[in-house]
This record gives sequence, structure tokens and C-alpha cells, in this order.
Amino acid sequence: MKENTKDKIYTIFTVVVILLVLIIGVFNWLPVLRRHSNLKDKEADLTAKIEEVKSENNKVSEARNRFKSSSEQVEAVARQDHRVYPGEVVYKFPENGKK
Repeated sequence: MKENTKDKIYTIFTVVVILLVLIIGVFNWLPVLRRHSNLKDKEADLTAKIEEVKSENNKVSEARNRFKSSSEQVEAVARQDHRVYPGEVVYKFPENGKK
């Protein structure tokens, strides 16, 4: 009977030790898993920003190409900045009837 009781105690002790090791392991890995999750979220945000910048870059490239190929486009932008050809007469009217 003593050996049977001894075996039960060793078995219980072994199970308790294994459970403690598993619990400690889980608590040690939780911060790592949280950090991994945060890094994945940041990666997704950065990927979205990269796509946004690529889209903006494509729009700027298209505009640049239009300027290279279209003199009308260049003139339209120059006129928006109130630029004129040499010798051209410009009439400026007050906005909203103000003097």
C-alpha cells in the first residue's frame, strides 16, 4: 500500500509540475503574441499607406507626362498663375464688384 500511495504522489507531482511549466510557458508567450499582432497591424497600415503613395505618384507622373506632351496644358496652368505672353495686355477686374 505504501508503494501504491507513493506512485500516486509521484504521478500527481509530475502532473502538477507539467501544468506549471505549461502555464509559465503560456504567460511568457502572451507578450510575444501581442507584439506580433501589433506588428501585423502596423504592417497592414504601412502597406495601405504605400499603396496610397503609389497611387498619388502615378497621378503626378500622369500630370508630368501631360505637361511634356501638351502645350495647351502648360498654357492653362500658366494662365491660372496670371502669367501672360510678352506684350499681352491684361485687364484685372475687382472680385465681386469691390474696388
